[in-house]
Amino acid sequence: MRSVRKISLLVAVTLTGVLTMAQQVPYGINYQAVARDSYGNELTSEQIDIRFTVLSGTPQGDIQYQEVHYEVSTSRYGVFSVIIGNGTPIMGLSESFSAISWESALHYLMVEIKFDNEYLDMGTMQFLSVPYALYAGKSLEPGPEGPPGPKGDKGEPGDPASDDQTISFDGSNLSIADGNEVNLESLLQSLSLKGDTLSITRGNFVTFSKLDVDDADPDPTNEIQDLRLENDQLRITGNSDPSLVDLSNYLDNTDRQQLVFNEADSTITIDNGNSINLAGVLRDEDTDFDPDNELQSINIDNNVLTIENDPLSTQVDLEPYLDNTDNQQIEYDSINYDLSISNGNTVSIGSIIAFRSSMSSNFTLNNDVYQKVVFDNDSDPNNISNVNYNTTTGIFTAPTDGIYNITITTEFGFSNAHLKVVKNTSDYEKLLGPTSVAGTFNSSVTCKLNAGDEISIWIKQTNGFDLSSVPFSGTFSGFRIY
Repeated sequence: MRSVRKISLLVAVTLTGVLTMAQQVPYGINYQAVARDSYGNELTSEQIDIRFTVLSGTPQGDIQYQEVHYEVSTSRYGVFSVIIGNGTPIMGLSESFSAISWESALHYLMVEIKFDNEYLDMGTMQFLSVPYALYAGKSLEPGPEGPPGPKGDKGEPGDPASDDQTISFDGSNLSIADGNEVNLESLLQSLSLKGDTLSITRGNFVTFSKLDVDDADPDPTNEIQDLRLENDQLRITGNSDPSLVDLSNYLDNTDRQQLVFNEADSTITIDNGNSINLAGVLRDEDTDFDPDNELQSINIDNNVLTIENDPLSTQVDLEPYLDNTDNQQIEYDSINYDLSISNGNTVSIGSIIAFRSSMSSNFTLNNDVYQKVVFDNDSDPNNISNVNYNTTTGIFTAPTDGIYNITITTEFGFSNAHLKVVKNTSDYEKLLGPTSVAGTFNSSVTCKLNAGDEISIWIKQTNGFDLSSVPFSGTFSGFRIY
């Protein structure tokens, strides 16, 4: 079963520059996220491809602009950072990020991450104020030139565009800096309570004493009542003449009741209660009161099984079920996958498929070129021979459909190593790389294979130059789970 990776994005988006009067607006948006796999572990020190798409109108609208950031490196904590607008443009109605008409419609950002030569959609979000600040940068341009002054005098400069205005409210008046104010007193309302009358300014009022409330007085404390039990009499508090409820008929001050069984007539009786005759229950299967004769055991004599204290019991002869020989052996046919027992039957166990092969040799590796690894050390006593693994070609061929576990143990004498699993002729899973140091590494992958599918292991190094006679050893093993 393949482990599917995903990216968990923790995003912080800000404009990549400060808009000032004398500067050009820097078109770009910082994008930062954390890459994690499906188990929540950070994808540390890896390179990933990211594709950003700006959509106009709706999340499914036209592609306004699209770019790709290739081989983005994650940190040792899985964090990566890019600038939207600095990637490689791919397509879109706008030739560049700076050419997008932000003012023409709402815009949305779709993020995609590349896995196994395929971009996976990680979600779409709406651009809010930050991107539109790019368009707002136009407000930094100077205003129109003022009318010419008298001859020999310079005209007054045009008013620069300014957004430096604030709104304030003093409780009655709403005003804007360097502008007008509006009196809102005629629109303001407030609630007030006087006596039992609730009113709202410039509105109606409600008098609570006129409400239809089932209460004979305005005293709120006498509405809080409780139950009280005195001398088996139940009454309600807060009432000078309450109705009393006598509970004596419902009370029983003793819990000391006992059951008594009379063996003479098989009657069971409870104190201060009734009796039940159990004669019909107890004597249907037993004609006496001796409890010891119910205890029986099983005997075996000359392979004959009998029950004690019952001369009429059925005897069981166990001779046909006995086999006095343990001289049996189990044999396994590794070619036909048959399991047989001497003097017995044969069972096909073709589902039990396992192999292990090792190698110990030196490699010549060309920089950034994958080479197939052949585990051909037939002299290793720990190897498990299996006709489905070819020690000449280095290929394991699945004999039947099923779920398989593939495990690789490797020891490199060099760094920047990459290791992958190839299914048939296509990459199936990247197991390792790039490594930062030389050493021993263990990796495994679970995959679904059909009969005839081929699995092989490939290695490459990316340290910038070719390596000859580098030490390399390891094992290639696998088995069919079911």
